[in-house]
Amino acid sequence: MVKIYIASTARGPRKGKCRAGYLLLADGKAYGISVSDMEEANRYGSLVRMLSAAAGRLNSKAEAVAIISEDDQIVTEVYRIRKREQDGWKRTDGKPIAEANAWKWLNKAIREKNYEARKPEAGDHYMDLLKREVAAGEKGWRIEHV
Repeated sequence: MVKIYIASTARGPRKGKCRAGYLLLADGKAYGISVSDMEEANRYGSLVRMLSAAAGRLNSKAEAVAIISEDDQIVTEVYRIRKREQDGWKRTDGKPIAEANAWKWLNKAIREKNYEARKPEAGDHYMDLLKREVAAGEKGWRIEHV
């Protein structure tokens, strides 16, 4: 199983500068971590963009994916992804969903996989690590071995 953790320094719906990141944990053996600055993003947008970026790094051999976020809306939306696709990536009022391109990319990456979305457990080492890295702001991609 591959676990994707996502975190952001953005708080709430107002757009502005923030930092966001993701951590990919592959079978508990190694992880990759990426942190980026974002010029014009809110919490939801920054998390969706990081989730999409992480999905782009998924190995095609990965059979199962767990998406882990502290944000309830992200967890809920991951489970709605098939419905969103059926609805043409539009809301019930006919307007496009926020961050539609990022959701489409994620959908393509996890289409043939077993997936789940959930909040992290209390004291989750990898979520704590990612939040520290995002707060510190060391941008880029690197791989670490557990």
